[in-house]
Amino acid sequence: MTLRKSLAHYGPKGAQVRVFTEGDLVRVQWRERGALKTKSWVRSRENIIEAKEWARGFSESRTLPVAERMTLRELYERFAESEYSHLRQRTQRLYEEHWRYWTVMWGTAFTAEDATLGMLVKLRAALEARGLAVTTIGRAITTIKSVHQWGLAHEHLARNRLHAYRYRVAKEKRPVPPAEYRADDFAALLKALDPTTYKAHWRAWCVLSICGYQGVRQQAVLHLQWADIDLEARRVHWQPEWDKMGKDWWQPLRERTIAALEVAEAHRTDSPWVFPAARTKGHNVSRHEVYTIGAVWSALRAAERRAGIAHARNRAGHGLRRMLSGDVAAITGDAMLGLHAIGDTDARQLTRYVQRREDRVAEAFGKLDGKVGE
Repeated sequence: MTLRKSLAHYGPKGAQVRVFTEGDLVRVQWRERGALKTKSWVRSRENIIEAKEWARGFSESRTLPVAERMTLRELYERFAESEYSHLRQRTQRLYEEHWRYWTVMWGTAFTAEDATLGMLVKLRAALEARGLAVTTIGRAITTIKSVHQWGLAHEHLARNRLHAYRYRVAKEKRPVPPAEYRADDFAALLKALDPTTYKAHWRAWCVLSICGYQGVRQQAVLHLQWADIDLEARRVHWQPEWDKMGKDWWQPLRERTIAALEVAEAHRTDSPWVFPAARTKGHNVSRHEVYTIGAVWSALRAAERRAGIAHARNRAGHGLRRMLSGDVAAITGDAMLGLHAIGDTDARQLTRYVQRREDRVAEAFGKLDGKVGE
């Protein structure tokens, strides 16, 4: 006889929903009009959690009055009405993109509270088949789970089965942070874009100079205004509207950044932007207010080819940001200061920005070998 081990029970006496293990199974049992009903899972830690949550939700649904069942479209509309007021526009767009994966897969008219863990498993498989990065897939799943959990917490859904899903990635498939540029690469890039030789490159040269010397993201640099620069105090104001994390902060200006701004000053127009969009051959203003990330990307790729620098996937402007963070950490011995220099305070980002450098390791080994020799 297989022994049963009771795990939990929900609901009032006479209408209880029981959860127990029996051999290699975890079961949920209840009575419906006198007949014993059972739902089973293969016994595992995750399935025990799911069984308990299913039983809790099922028990509550038996005692609550029947309410209108919300579709995926309606759930997200309610979520947006409630939460968008304190989410940045960029975050809103990302949430909408993540939710679109969900509704394209299952349809906007699908009943939200009927969503299952199996549906998330199938969505993950579909996104992986499309070649999406594991980070993108993980964020999409996190958004979907968050919206369903919000719906349960705000009593728009009678149950939520998705919270038990865990997005796990094998170690060998975990994303590697984009590579950094090194000082020699940076110097070669700027030489390949030298505005004294290639006059049309002054915007790209200035933007990449500031990205490398200040370690700031391209979006913030491209939206820099003359009013944000205080040359007397030798500092620059980065506006929260253009900061990825919505941070409002000041940063000291470096000597070579000031030199780059002097080049931009020589091309200054009546525009408030330091890097206004280039005009077309017909002297018409571009549809963009400022020089674009796409234009910087094209100039950077061309500079890499001219300088003979091997292209590394996803490096781009982030490689300059990582370069500065690593340089500050190397010269000061303070990794957190390397993060602070680029406007970041999250210690969890240390391994992404302050990267392992072979030459630094070799230098340390050399010092150790010298001591052994002594």
